[in-house]
Amino acid sequence: MIYNSNDSGQNLLCVTDFYLHPNHDAAQIKRTLHDVALTSAYLQIQQPVVVIVMEKPWGTHYRLKAYPVDPHQQFLFITDLTVRGKAAQTRLRVEFTTVPTVPR
Repeated sequence: MIYNSNDSGQNLLCVTDFYLHPNHDAAQIKRTLHDVALTSAYLQIQQPVVVIVMEKPWGTHYRLKAYPVDPHQQFLFITDLTVRGKAAQTRLRVEFTTVPTVPR
């Protein structure tokens, strides 16, 4: 799921979600995702990068929040964070999980 927030200025908050099995080092994943954002070519370095960690019944939910240089690059930025974040977590050999769907 992707959320974006804009105050009608040049700053656009983008949020990228990651879902992991709960058996991992959360501090290491948090640092890794922070580093992924800091090394993105799309990052607006003057704005904060925040990683939020929430434990859920099905696993651990990470929300990587950061701002792209240009709001028009929001989807390139989110894609970059997703692809490189997933690759970094794979190198750490963590197990991904899925969010259960609600029956309709």
